[in-house]
Amino acid sequence: MKLETNIKTQGVFAIGNESKHSIAGSLEINELGVITLNGIHNLGLPNRGHINLIGETSELGKVLLLDCFTNSASYNFSCELAREEFLCNKLVCVEKEHQGYEIKTNKMTFEIEDLEIWIATPILKDEIDNGNMKHTYILPKNERIVLDENLDLVFTYNLNFSKGNFYEYSEVHSKAFAVFESKKEMELDYFIKKGFELSNLISFSLDTVSTIKNSFYGENQNNKVFYPTVNSTKKRKKINLVNHLFTLRSAGERRIKIINNWFLISEKIRPTISLYNQYKSKKYDYADAAFLSLSQAAEALHRRTSDEKPMPTDEYSEKIRKIIERAGEEHKDFLDRNLSSRNEYSFRMRLELMLETLWSKEKIDEEKKKITAIINARNFLTHYPKSRERKFYCKFDNEVSMHIFILENIIISNILYLLSKDKNWVMNIIKNINITKPFDF
Repeated sequence: MKLETNIKTQGVFAIGNESKHSIAGSLEINELGVITLNGIHNLGLPNRGHINLIGETSELGKVLLLDCFTNSASYNFSCELAREEFLCNKLVCVEKEHQGYEIKTNKMTFEIEDLEIWIATPILKDEIDNGNMKHTYILPKNERIVLDENLDLVFTYNLNFSKGNFYEYSEVHSKAFAVFESKKEMELDYFIKKGFELSNLISFSLDTVSTIKNSFYGENQNNKVFYPTVNSTKKRKKINLVNHLFTLRSAGERRIKIINNWFLISEKIRPTISLYNQYKSKKYDYADAAFLSLSQAAEALHRRTSDEKPMPTDEYSEKIRKIIERAGEEHKDFLDRNLSSRNEYSFRMRLELMLETLWSKEKIDEEKKKITAIINARNFLTHYPKSRERKFYCKFDNEVSMHIFILENIIISNILYLLSKDKNWVMNIIKNINITKPFDF
């Protein structure tokens, strides 16, 4: 998660289920949700693995620090005291009477960057009343989306009005929240995972980095949960009408299908989304690294979302059996080891299958040279034949922008198609985002 400011507080903490406090120190949560406890304790040697701590703090009240481990060497003092820094994977604010470390809930609320922009429900209505312009602020209705038999996603809203002189001006701020509600009580990690998956959907569809800003469980907004963010990159750009893929409003009747399909495939496409986000966030200083990252992202996307094989598994196994039978027992281990995993599409075949989302087979045939250039570049950078390095880079430098452009569009179009199953909608989005690009896709 990403906080507006660091949180610093003092507190005393007990390890495990001990009743007396054995650590006193300073607790800090930085802007990226990284939780550190710098304390003095009498716990003995630091080789204790992961521990849980329960404590009282001056700012957050009673808290649980979960999955804590030593971040720096301890400094020993006299009287068996030591100073040590702990890193904690999660901090949970709890009621004063709470006992133990187990927390289950059937509701968790998330505030996510750009959620209001992504939902895109207008809150301002303009109309002329007796010749005067009238502005009406409308609080949108809550929207409930059934994700599965146990879990619903609810979008809720509130409006905040500024304090001050309303005769001169007023400010109205809208805020949207994503609320996950389950029929049975679940662990906090179950909801946190769903929150991360939703933030990834918002990031992908708006072509930005949207991170969780706040989260709490149950009905009490003080029951906050803190954890390190997955997306630690800064925002790439300001969102406008032409530099994003889609919003819920522009998705229209597809919106429910898109959200449901995202949660169905999010685990499968997680490596692709991670690599794609790194590329879009300009994590790579060199074009060859960006190209390799997108090549890997595209291949992982097809491998993890398609069960297709060049040949039916039973038919392939039978062919292997006959080959081994003819070759004889002495070659059995060698052939079995080298042929059993070969019923897979090559990288070229995967790219051509993915291009069918947008291109006809005739166009794919026309563009064979571009596809071959991508394959050759990927193979060269992977296997690195030193003797042809200079010749390769002279050609690669001229073509790398095109390679990256094609791979990026392959990834975007295939994820959009997995979400919507609507080729026309995908094609319209691809045309819109490429309207200012120098290449024709």
